[in-house]
Amino acid sequence: MLPIAALMVFALGFVQTSEALIVALVIYGFVGNNSWHPALIAWAGDVVAAEKPAAMSAALGFLNFVAMSSAVITPVMSGLVRDISGSFQWAFFIGSFMVMVAFALCLAAREAPRL
Repeated sequence: MLPIAALMVFALGFVQTSEALIVALVIYGFVGNNSWHPALIAWAGDVVAAEKPAAMSAALGFLNFVAMSSAVITPVMSGLVRDISGSFQWAFFIGSFMVMVAFALCLAAREAPRL
């Protein structure tokens, strides 16, 4: 799902019509954060439960904090990229790259230990 999400973020840098924007955002909505965040929470819960159950609430709280902080950081960073490059297009390209980095990290993650 994440490679498709990265492709949709990359495509957003090229959209020229409202229709194309809607299509890219709808597809991203299905394959982006809405699809992987619940799986990430479940995976993190399994790992923490196996290694240090008492830290479950702190670990999931920190994970959600990091995930939601992108809503504050991304607009600022996108504006900075726009100021430097003169276009928002590069912000989408960088965002697409970051989604692919996240995908690589997911592939490298170890499976949760069996309880």
